[in-house]
Amino acid sequence: MNEAVLRELAIWLLVPSVAVIALIGLVVRIGTPAAIRRRRRERQTRKLTALLRTRPPSNTLIVNWIDYRELSKDRLRALFAEHDWQLSTQEITDRGWLLTCTRTAESR
Repeated sequence: MNEAVLRELAIWLLVPSVAVIALIGLVVRIGTPAAIRRRRRERQTRKLTALLRTRPPSNTLIVNWIDYRELSKDRLRALFAEHDWQLSTQEITDRGWLLTCTRTAESR
């Protein structure tokens, strides 16, 4: 290959690489758009509500907070309370942030 071809090839590799790096930097700086976070919260709320409605046979339920990371702790507590559960303990493990819930006395 001659020098002109190598120079052109370098430009074709360099320009898209710089553009991708700039785009990634911009996305990281801006963050996740509010509409996407809202949709995630709604989807995670529906998912947790469905889980809480299944009424497991035991009086304890373990929920991994990582699966519901868009929901605040207050929102989680409110959802638990709506379905007669209360947060009893939490534990950070290598699998995630595990929240242990127990049934409230009224629902037993």
